[in-house]
Amino acid sequence: MGKITEKITVTNFVDEVKVKEGLISEDRVRKAEVEAIIDSGATLLCLPKSTVEKLGLTFVNEMPANTANGKVLRKIYGVATLTIRDRSAQFDVMEVPEETPALVGQLPLERLDFQLDLKNQRLIPNPEHPDKLVLDLY
Repeated sequence: MGKITEKITVTNFVDEVKVKEGLISEDRVRKAEVEAIIDSGATLLCLPKSTVEKLGLTFVNEMPANTANGKVLRKIYGVATLTIRDRSAQFDVMEVPEETPALVGQLPLERLDFQLDLKNQRLIPNPEHPDKLVLDLY
């Protein structure tokens, strides 16, 4: 089985708020475009340390995480806007080691209303509403 990758854009949400408040200009918003692995086995949006630093995200806390190498402490940062194609939402970010690629886990996939098409190895919008983001609240 292959892997599904997708180009994502991650933006510092605090910077976006500052633009709306007129405190900074749009060109000062910190953002990163990266190729990410779409990983339904992961839970959160995970970014390498250098990307977290580039975005200037604020440290929130540390929490235990189960990884392929066992349980480890991971740093959590907030808040970032994740954009995949034309869909965006805000998420906390889990920092991963530099050698680990960016990962988009199950929570961001559900919130952005995407599904995995494993047969064709691609990310697709939810077939029930492919043209727009719809939140299922129950």
